[in-house]
Amino acid sequence: MELNDRLQQLRKERDWTQLQVAAALKVPRELVSMWEVGSRRPNLKQLEDVARLFNADAEFLLGNHSEPQPLGLKPMVLLRGLDTAEPSIKLEVSNWISFLDEWSLFADLDRERKAKPPRKIDRGPDFSDIRSASKVSTEVRDHYGLGTFALPDLFAFLDEQGVLVCQAKLGDISQDGISGAFYNHPILGYCILINAQTSQGRQMFTLAHEFAHALFHYGANECIISVAGENSNREQFADAFAANLLVPAKGLKDIIQETGLVNRISEYDALQLASYFKVSYAFMLNRLLFERHINLEQRND
Repeated sequence: MELNDRLQQLRKERDWTQLQVAAALKVPRELVSMWEVGSRRPNLKQLEDVARLFNADAEFLLGNHSEPQPLGLKPMVLLRGLDTAEPSIKLEVSNWISFLDEWSLFADLDRERKAKPPRKIDRGPDFSDIRSASKVSTEVRDHYGLGTFALPDLFAFLDEQGVLVCQAKLGDISQDGISGAFYNHPILGYCILINAQTSQGRQMFTLAHEFAHALFHYGANECIISVAGENSNREQFADAFAANLLVPAKGLKDIIQETGLVNRISEYDALQLASYFKVSYAFMLNRLLFERHINLEQRND
């Protein structure tokens, strides 16, 4: 089987269009079409990108052996949670994991060091009790000396904790995009990927969400993909933890009482609170509703 046949076979197996493949590889759709009919061949760089997109080695693509050999990337690491994602998103996640593997070769480490949280806040490798989310977020804030009010720059904070944070274009989260990912790399430890196409408020929430995965789901052997609206226990716990970490119930209550806003929080007040805690207005309204500082009618207005 020739290269053009391999490319067409792999694309159709995944039910991808030529336009989707072209967008992922950042080439014109017409070029993908020419590759598949055999009138053009990818150059070396393009062949490497194609191999990474399909997680198949170049030797297989070129017809030198009959079965594809994965590129050293476990399929479960790449594909779990990405079943409906665009090829471009899958390629971004694949590129990220490849970058982590390559970066680990340059790191001054000579042994595996999959990370674990500090013993004081460790609840085990896969803790997802949503009823405890508020409590454990308070414990995390106490452990790191973060108090009960607005968090410092989360990017800087996570960097200080040795967490490697990267950004990539991961699509529109309302249309099969993903908000972020967490991977406890065997050499680098905690690694987080966030969607650079989302708002600043959403990115802060994603960082807090992925930090929950780092602290409480560090035993996962796969890359944890975070998709908006997913209803798994793990994702629901991470959402609840992030909400309480960003806007802790006690801190919110104290500010409302100190500023005399009890039972009379206006839209402007909610905007001020959102700005203070560095979250979106919609997020703040939901926190105010959840903590019963406003009612459903006020939230919807």
